[in-house]
Amino acid sequence: MGKIKTLSSDILGQGKPILLLHGLFASKSNLRMLTKQLSREYQVHALDLPLHGASSGCSASSLDDMALAVEEYSSMHGLEAPALVGHSLGGKVAMSVSLRARIEISKLVVVDIAPVQYKGSHGAVFAGIKRVVTEGCTSRAQARTVLAECVAETMVQEFLLTQLRRSESDGSMQWVFDWQALAQAYEELLKAPSSSQPVGTRALFIRGALSDYVTDENLATARVLFPRSRVLTFKGVGHWLHAEKPDQFVQAVLQFLFSAAT
Repeated sequence: MGKIKTLSSDILGQGKPILLLHGLFASKSNLRMLTKQLSREYQVHALDLPLHGASSGCSASSLDDMALAVEEYSSMHGLEAPALVGHSLGGKVAMSVSLRARIEISKLVVVDIAPVQYKGSHGAVFAGIKRVVTEGCTSRAQARTVLAECVAETMVQEFLLTQLRRSESDGSMQWVFDWQALAQAYEELLKAPSSSQPVGTRALFIRGALSDYVTDENLATARVLFPRSRVLTFKGVGHWLHAEKPDQFVQAVLQFLFSAAT
């Protein structure tokens, strides 16, 4: 694989650094409110992961590739022992960075994901994404209709629509993420982080009680790899718990980052 270009970021605030990593199909813009809230106490670097957002041209075909891109970004910006906060795919990338131990990490917050291999569950989403392009949708309303024929969940439809932009060349709606490259890399991104050696990073795993992404069995694996970790479960919310209960989420993250020990 060729050298990865530097990742696009929004940098806000002053103080100790936090790298904020979004999930699959998302971008740093989806975490804008979270970035603003955390920036009151820290310098937040909200990144677009490779193949996503303004980093869509940055190549990657595995978790290790994405972890390398984050490591290179941290080194390029001279960040000293940043904390990592990652949701879903971003959480997997954050765990990979910590387990690779190529840069120093102060603390790790992993949101509704575990260091295990997952079964593919985005077939309908990829089908809807492809149809929006192949059918030449020229408005969000048209794209929403097309997506709805493949993706039943309204919340997922609306989430995906945040990643559409109008092409200046022909007026068609285009995805800001590289959906074709993501489709090719998908099986690799489902895998567990490659390292199996435990690390001493202090970690917080936050999961939604209504989500099936993090089971008790998954957490047993997490505790082996991250023995200095603890778990927090948010009641009444699912996979997007940081969006469903943003104030509670920010309070939990800040309390953990401020704490001297886990």
